[in-house]
Amino acid sequence: MPGKRIPRKGGKPIERLQPIALPTLESLAPVEEKQAQQPQQPPSPLQSQAKQPPSLPPTQLQAQRPPGQQPPLVPLPQSKQLPSTQMKQTQPTISSNAPAASTKPGAPTQQKPAVQLVQKPVPPPVPQQAVTPKEVEPQKEDFVALMKVFMERLYRSISSLYPKPVVERVRMLMLQAGYSELFPELYLGFTLFSSLSTGLFLFLASQKFVSPLLLNAGIGVGGFILVQALAFMKIFVDADAKASKIELVLPDALQMMSSNIRAGMTLENAIWISARPEFGPLRDEIKHVSAQTFAGKPVTESFYDMVHRVRSDLFERAIKLVVEGIRLGGEMANLLDEVAADIKSTQMLQRELITSTMMYAIFIIFAAMIIAPALFAVSSFYSEMNEQTMEKAQKRGGQPPEEFVQKTKLGGFGMGIAKTPAISAEEVKFFSLVCIVITNFFAALNLGVIQKGKWVSGLKFAPVFVIVSVLIFIGARILLNQMLGGMFQSTTPFGGG
Repeated sequence: MPGKRIPRKGGKPIERLQPIALPTLESLAPVEEKQAQQPQQPPSPLQSQAKQPPSLPPTQLQAQRPPGQQPPLVPLPQSKQLPSTQMKQTQPTISSNAPAASTKPGAPTQQKPAVQLVQKPVPPPVPQQAVTPKEVEPQKEDFVALMKVFMERLYRSISSLYPKPVVERVRMLMLQAGYSELFPELYLGFTLFSSLSTGLFLFLASQKFVSPLLLNAGIGVGGFILVQALAFMKIFVDADAKASKIELVLPDALQMMSSNIRAGMTLENAIWISARPEFGPLRDEIKHVSAQTFAGKPVTESFYDMVHRVRSDLFERAIKLVVEGIRLGGEMANLLDEVAADIKSTQMLQRELITSTMMYAIFIIFAAMIIAPALFAVSSFYSEMNEQTMEKAQKRGGQPPEEFVQKTKLGGFGMGIAKTPAISAEEVKFFSLVCIVITNFFAALNLGVIQKGKWVSGLKFAPVFVIVSVLIFIGARILLNQMLGGMFQSTTPFGGG
């Protein structure tokens, strides 16, 4: 309120403000005692609205309060005080039911009622929900899908290094093996990527064990060729296995079709009914033919498509006979029975052929897997012992190596008497291992030709032949070292003590 002006040192007068009467503790004490005596019960919403005085608008509150002065804060009773954590989250609201104070000078000052802070509770903040594993799984799935797309593009780009005839050949083999849902470009790209990685790994790892760089390169190239051969071998073996299963149940399927035709069914329905679960891969082929036939494709074309999906000469010959019978309009029931009987007789002849050639198969297995590794083990062991003997003779001195060789009669084995042999014992051992692997691989192919007339049938025996023969070679060398190694070490080169 404007009052008497008092000069200041700076020369500018300041206005004296009218003092405001503050409530005393004596006026508040009875109210606190009464509130403390009353039981603390939460008031109902209707009572709180009835007791709350009407709040004045902000314009009247500013008229009551002098400019530049904040309203005094009066503490609440203990029953209405809130925790300190909740006090920070509340907003004060000033309420009063007293009339505006007089602003005239000289007027008696009226005691204003206490200004009470009414605190409005603020609802607690909603806690953030933790990320559950279910929300993380979509992110992982997106990453896996992205990596899958990237690898597919990489394999397709790498497969372009193969010639187109190779890609088409692999596509046909995969169709015959039952991999109709797998693209040949992805398979070839994966094969080339795996073979390159294997070759590089073997090249780097062999440097710790083998010193010549040319030999390390040979090991890397050998690993590359091995992975490529295994990839193509898998397709051939799977296609041949599928064809063998189909040949085994083909006579029964043809006889079932003949019975259905005699029962009054059409050829299309007879083919569709013959798709039984016990027929295995043939069931899928029959379903495929039935679907194409009911879709409007001629039966003969559907049969020819089925021939391309099976790698079997016997199956191809039987289906061609059926197709010729359909074209010529012959009696299909009798034709199917005759074809089934012909297939059974052919299979019987194959079994007799396998039985008659069993002795040849046993001889090949015995010679390639047992005799050859044992002979290579003896030769490599002798070359190693001869090399050690020559080194001892040259170190001891006193008697020329030629006289020692004549005395001990070691020259009769065909080894030279040169001080530094042209071929070391390690090279002889490596040559023996390579010969054993190659011999057993082709022995397995030969066994497949003898048994089933197809070299592809022997591919499944090749890993067994190679592994067993190498183990026999290693075991024979260990046995010879235990039996004869001590004799060569205890004997002095010149026969002395």
